[in-house]
Amino acid sequence: MLDIYGPRHPFYNATLERWLFNEEKRLAERHLYFNVDKLSAIAAESVNQSPNDIVLFTKIAEGGTYRVFDILFKDQGNVVVRLPYPSMVPRGYGVASEVATMEYLRYKGLPIPRVLAWSSTRSNSLGCEYIVMEKAPGKALDEIWYTMSHEKRKRLVKEIVDIETVLFKREFPASGSIYFRESLPPEDKSVELPDDNRFCIGPSTAIWWWHSKRDKLHADRGPWTSTLDIDLYDNKRVDPQEQIANLRDFLEIAPYLVPARENWNRPTIRHPDLSPSNIFIDEVGDNANITSVIDWERTVILPMFMHAKLADSEKEQEMERYQRRQLHYYYLGFTNRAKQHQFRAIGTPALTLRNQAIDAAGQPWEGDNTSLKTQLINLSINWPEMNIPSHLLPKPAEFPIRFTEEEMRSCLAINEEQKSADKEMQEFRDYFGCSVDGWVPAERYGEAKRRVDEMKVYTLQTAETEEERRDIDENWPFQDHGEIL
Repeated sequence: MLDIYGPRHPFYNATLERWLFNEEKRLAERHLYFNVDKLSAIAAESVNQSPNDIVLFTKIAEGGTYRVFDILFKDQGNVVVRLPYPSMVPRGYGVASEVATMEYLRYKGLPIPRVLAWSSTRSNSLGCEYIVMEKAPGKALDEIWYTMSHEKRKRLVKEIVDIETVLFKREFPASGSIYFRESLPPEDKSVELPDDNRFCIGPSTAIWWWHSKRDKLHADRGPWTSTLDIDLYDNKRVDPQEQIANLRDFLEIAPYLVPARENWNRPTIRHPDLSPSNIFIDEVGDNANITSVIDWERTVILPMFMHAKLADSEKEQEMERYQRRQLHYYYLGFTNRAKQHQFRAIGTPALTLRNQAIDAAGQPWEGDNTSLKTQLINLSINWPEMNIPSHLLPKPAEFPIRFTEEEMRSCLAINEEQKSADKEMQEFRDYFGCSVDGWVPAERYGEAKRRVDEMKVYTLQTAETEEERRDIDENWPFQDHGEIL
């Protein structure tokens, strides 16, 4: 039996998940040693109990950035503890913003668990950041969806849309992330929330500002009072030269991507991952109600048009992953009935083109010189139909960047080849049951590894030349390899 205070204990390490490649790196990123007794004391004190009243201390989840524990007391009360991994970014800001966002929206009437205790610094008795919160009552929607009647499903999806409507109707003075005023360092910019001066909008916690060593850049991470102030693209650190040229081209047309409609530029808040696993339901008889919406990590206030893309692409992909097409259709039906300007923006072709270009420009360079250029070419092709904000900037008669016919044909052809390769790679991942970084649930690791090994053997056997076999063996993507950090 492992010593609970020893560093190899499952409390401090990833045991519910495995990786098909680079597993040692992923495990090291997730190793977090903490003092169990001190965490027990913090959790107990948050509900006016003694550590001696704890009857069960269980690890219940391992997410992309957090390890989650369930603590049960003698009186059958529960609290949930979230401990971020050492690799989580942004440090300090992430926990502080998540807690403030939950508390602000809970005060506004949204069904969100109450935060009982928290720390956004490692300079505390526990030695790491933490969040102690009420346990969400009921069951996650993804656990009970198939057992529910059609009428219950429709009522629940209407509740989800109602929650999003409440979020979208909230007015904010700037874009960025929400914080308690007192939790931000004095040197950070902030904009006070006029309806509750305990809160403010500060630096964005969106992952694209912080990952791949972007936390080392001296960049303006907000808050921003105008859409035109949001500078997502610091091309001074980007290489090679071809991508630098693409980014400079993007910067030339970036101001014209701001929609003309003023309400589409309104700072808007939205849950970052409103998937079935984050919606908790209390089902009693013929009634089913949403009791809690969890996981507000990296919630960001953005101009509405930059949020609209989430419903059209990410939400659809999420529903496909859960194979709940009906839930997706209900969602679209109720959002259409809501008749809000923000919902009508979903799927608008002009906004889709804008957001695709913004996404491509915001990604760290990893050897792809095609995606951003393709989006620029698509913008040039559709330029006559683009709704440019003439009240901010006059629209040039011609697209500001010139591409030759051959340049466009070549780039679009390479992009199609790249999309085909990406599709083939995704088919591999689907067959193995893994994510982009090779993640699989621990209980499925053996079967996934067997499939990977069999596929590699088959691919090597069908190779036509020794050189091709050597290339496959050396560059097989589902084995340990170097990473761009």
